[in-house]
Amino acid sequence: MTTGGVRAATAAAPVGRARRGGIALFVCLVVLLALGVAGVSASQTVSLEVRMARNGHDGQLALQAAESALREGERLVASTGFDPSAPGLYGASGFGAVEPWSRPDTWLSGNSRVAAPLDGVAEPPRFIVERVTSGLGEPVFRVTARAVGGTLHAVVVLQGTFTLSPGGGGRTAGPGRAIRLSWRELGAQ
Repeated sequence: MTTGGVRAATAAAPVGRARRGGIALFVCLVVLLALGVAGVSASQTVSLEVRMARNGHDGQLALQAAESALREGERLVASTGFDPSAPGLYGASGFGAVEPWSRPDTWLSGNSRVAAPLDGVAEPPRFIVERVTSGLGEPVFRVTARAVGGTLHAVVVLQGTFTLSPGGGGRTAGPGRAIRLSWRELGAQ
């Protein structure tokens, strides 16, 4: 019986090792699958972060270009005066009238002025200047600037008001110098 018992134990040992080897292979495959899923997920996260950074950069480029066009509009009126018959310059709109800056055709045609282009933007920024009424006796102007970033999808529209006051109220300005009164960012037009 000893011989038969040894044989039975010897025959059972290879079967047990084979089962343990199969489980180890299965565990290794599951671990490799988990590592593969983690790698793909990390790759997608990095790709998303790169797109977010690129969009943020495009937005900053558009903001800088719009600010540049806003200042150029202020300088234009300060240096040459205001002539509402010139392209991109508008007189005061009547009550209830559609503002020129809110019409899409203003930005797509010769109804606006092209500002100096900045490096990296998809197209040069544009601006318009409107004379708005003021109860202060000094003329107040509104400049609206539209710019895009590195792609046409990042659009920024800024609007500022300014006057050509020679000073007063603690603010000093030479003749023909624009004093910004306010500014705001509008939705994309």
